[in-house]
Amino acid sequence: MPTGPAARVGADVTSRRVRWALALAIAVCAACSDDPGGDPGARERVADVVRAMAAAEPATIEIRLPYATADDLHQLSVGITPERAALLEGASLTLKNDFATNPLRAHFSAELATTAGRLEVRQIEDDLYLRADVAELARVLDESPRPFFRTLARSKAFRPLLAPALTGRWVHFYGVRDLGVAASGDRGRGRSERAAAALARAVEDGAAVTAEGRDSVGDRYRVDIDLRRFTEALFEGLEGLVPVAPSPDELEAIPDERITLDVWIDDGLLRRIEADVSQLLAVARPGSGIERDPLIVRFDVTRFDPEGLRPPDAMVRVHASTFFQLLLAGRTGS
Repeated sequence: MPTGPAARVGADVTSRRVRWALALAIAVCAACSDDPGGDPGARERVADVVRAMAAAEPATIEIRLPYATADDLHQLSVGITPERAALLEGASLTLKNDFATNPLRAHFSAELATTAGRLEVRQIEDDLYLRADVAELARVLDESPRPFFRTLARSKAFRPLLAPALTGRWVHFYGVRDLGVAASGDRGRGRSERAAAALARAVEDGAAVTAEGRDSVGDRYRVDIDLRRFTEALFEGLEGLVPVAPSPDELEAIPDERITLDVWIDDGLLRRIEADVSQLLAVARPGSGIERDPLIVRFDVTRFDPEGLRPPDAMVRVHASTFFQLLLAGRTGS
């Protein structure tokens, strides 16, 4: 067996080759593994917060396009006219829901605020409240409100709704549970927990997460989503919860692309999400060659008191069946 300096040089060369071979093997294994990359600790923290959403306190979610102009919205789609783009500029959609104790919307509110006015719906246990600036919304949308008002005036059941519709006052529809709309809270809670768990699993299996520091909103995380893997994991967890799921062929047809969004967490709770909608347009229209400016949609999450949802002012009170009759009349044009 050789000894001396020559032997030591040979051993060093062999040792370096072994280390290079091991490093190459590790890199290949990492590339072929199911690890989506990023910081595993950051990914786990984001997944844990998502998983805990089913048991979170009542939440307000405000959805905005904070940086979008009317021109941006008009360029987004040929279906958005300049007039409707102007209506949506600065608009917000505010959702309030008691996820933990009332997962089936026993306390729920949705408010769309636009330059033309507001459309607001609230459900509090057995009561449904609705108000809208009908005439102003119809004017901006270039739709005549007259057929709607004629429908209200023609029917004795709808006539009490005419004045509130003209003045933007609240209407109180009672007896929601009489129509079988509400279901058991336990069943709803179980569905919420399964949906949150499915979304958390999709983050774990299909997203690379990195910590980006802290600012005034909270700890910021960059979430890089592998569309195909994320969707596969999500619908696997939602099996039995959604009426229609993508087929294996449809999942295979999902582009092998990635989209990025930013998430803020503070005190163990989700506080904000920002995503660039133009990324989805680029994925939906591959090869179009159309370059779009970023269009950021923002979701701000805060807490709220469900007891404050009930409107305080006087209102017209009718049975909830009238609301559904009105919807049916609108569909049939009667």
